[in-house]
Amino acid sequence: MKNFDTLQTALVVDDNLIDGLIAQKLLCGSGLVKNVIVHNSVDAAIRFLSTCSLAEQPQIMFLDLDMPDKNGFDFLTILDKNPCLLPGHCTLYILSSSIHYLDKEKVSTFPRVRQFLQKPMTMELLSTLFSNIDTEVLD
Repeated sequence: MKNFDTLQTALVVDDNLIDGLIAQKLLCGSGLVKNVIVHNSVDAAIRFLSTCSLAEQPQIMFLDLDMPDKNGFDFLTILDKNPCLLPGHCTLYILSSSIHYLDKEKVSTFPRVRQFLQKPMTMELLSTLFSNIDTEVLD
């Protein structure tokens, strides 16, 4: 992995409690992130982003697409319409079980999304992601 400081905060938005717990354990256990915040709905994640300070803002985010009520695309649309919700730099990944090419196509229309990843999150996946993150992207 490239040499960079540990990230302060990661945000995971996933309605599946097991997937959220796995992501939290892997991210914390990797030593690459100090604090992992998991929200199981778009509304909860938006509330968090609207009330957290700039210092509490996540530097990396993993977003599921398939969620009840509001889905990952709704979240991305809200972020696009309200850039003040995420004013600092945040590397955003879609982490989804979807294999539908239309989902991947639609995700590509959101410039904030760095990559579409398939569930489940694994240590190998994290190692690959963090080895490819440029240090200037994390500033």
